[in-house]
Amino acid sequence: QGAAGNSLGSAGKGLGLAIAKRFVAMHGGRIWAESEVGKGSTFSFSLPRAEKQVAMLPPPPLLPLSSTQTDPPTVVVVDNGRAVTLLSRRIEGVQFLSAPDLREARKLVRQEHPQALILNRPLEMEDLGSPVPPLILEEPVPVVQCALPLGRSRSETELFDDWLVKPVGAEVLLSAISAFPRARRILVVDDDVPFAHLIQRILEAQEGRFQVATAHDGRSALRLAEEFSPDLVLLDIALPGLEGRELATVLRQRASQEVAIIAVTALQPDMGETSSGARTFAVTSLMGFSEEELLALIRACLHHLRPAYVAEPVVAGS
Repeated sequence: QGAAGNSLGSAGKGLGLAIAKRFVAMHGGRIWAESEVGKGSTFSFSLPRAEKQVAMLPPPPLLPLSSTQTDPPTVVVVDNGRAVTLLSRRIEGVQFLSAPDLREARKLVRQEHPQALILNRPLEMEDLGSPVPPLILEEPVPVVQCALPLGRSRSETELFDDWLVKPVGAEVLLSAISAFPRARRILVVDDDVPFAHLIQRILEAQEGRFQVATAHDGRSALRLAEEFSPDLVLLDIALPGLEGRELATVLRQRASQEVAIIAVTALQPDMGETSSGARTFAVTSLMGFSEEELLALIRACLHHLRPAYVAEPVVAGS
């Protein structure tokens, strides 16, 4: 039995009594009051002492996000962190969260209620032949499974000291350059003239630390490199006339001293080498897909994917 005093002249609205009555009733008890004019009131309650069996409740279900949610949607990515950097640079309006393994990913799914989970690994061959895909999540969250383009081929590793994917901000650019503390003369090679001038302004704003020259095609870059003798080259790959990889090869051959080369490009590493890219892209969901969702997925694939047929040779006289 419990009791509480209610002082005279209180400015309260009486909600506490109504809430207390509800709690007592929920436990099968009763509550009552005894008052005496000039002295106050005593509130008492009683609860049954009968033992009741208690069962552990299952984890609460994931609730859909409110349609008025103003924060960007979140996506959990199972990777070592590099995938989150890539996706954050290339996909706007989404917050990507990194998880080192599936165990941590499941915790984040419960805590953050993400829109989806991305698993950065291709399907195994035995999975492809299975009529039922392996269960990745027990929660009704869509899972995208594929191999993200994070690696670089051996030839690119030999040609470039680093690889930055546009859009590139000042912080990311200066962080990459800081890996080469002796670099003072920097050559920027990009056919996007406004972007090249932006990079030049960023570098020249570093308290006179760098001397900067710019070129907008491969041929002029070669001529300027002979005069300027850069310590570091920021090089676009898709250049007119002389492609960036070819230019990097010539620069390394002709350089009288060691030169660092950083690719700064909209292209992903290994884009020209399909054998090293992802061969499977799978979307699974514990809830299954509605007809409209399936059609939307098919439309998206047909919009972005194209076949690469090889023309058959024409035999004379056939």
